Amino acid sequence: MMKTMSFAPKPLCTSIKVVSAIFTALMLGIPIYTLFYDKPVPAAPVIQLLFPLIWLLGIASLIRSYELTKGLLVVKRPFWSNHFRLGHNALAFQKKPTGLTIRTFGNGGAFSGSGYFWNKEIGTFRAFVTDPREGVWIKTPEKTLLVTPDDPAEFMKSFEDLKEN
Repeated sequence: MMKTMSFAPKPLCTSIKVVSAIFTALMLGIPIYTLFYDKPVPAAPVIQLLFPLIWLLGIASLIRSYELTKGLLVVKRPFWSNHFRLGHNALAFQKKPTGLTIRTFGNGGAFSGSGYFWNKEIGTFRAFVTDPREGVWIKTPEKTLLVTPDDPAEFMKSFEDLKEN
């Protein structure tokens, strides 16, 4: 039987909580407002359908857990999981990158910080974070990932125990 270690994500940082609250207020508040507005809103049916669907996409980006098994990292989401193969050359470390980090594609902070990013020091990486200030970097020859388990030290210890030899 394959050993699997599961790690909860760190609690959401203040900025992600604020963005999530504003996102929720807009995506649910505007459609409700169109229901009670005095004058007919021509786009009301589209707004009433589309905005809650966009909100559900934000909810779908929540990070439920990180799982490590032999040679594999799984980022669990509400409706799907992201799987990343960890070869024997994979490294896990903690480091605060210097300089500006640019989001090239991804979620802007509604319920998580997820997507593709670039930093001069790190290069291109994928992030699956709930608190970007304290993450664990995972570097393989093919990719660089940033995750935020609640217990980074235990995560890194398990990572070393479970990566492919």
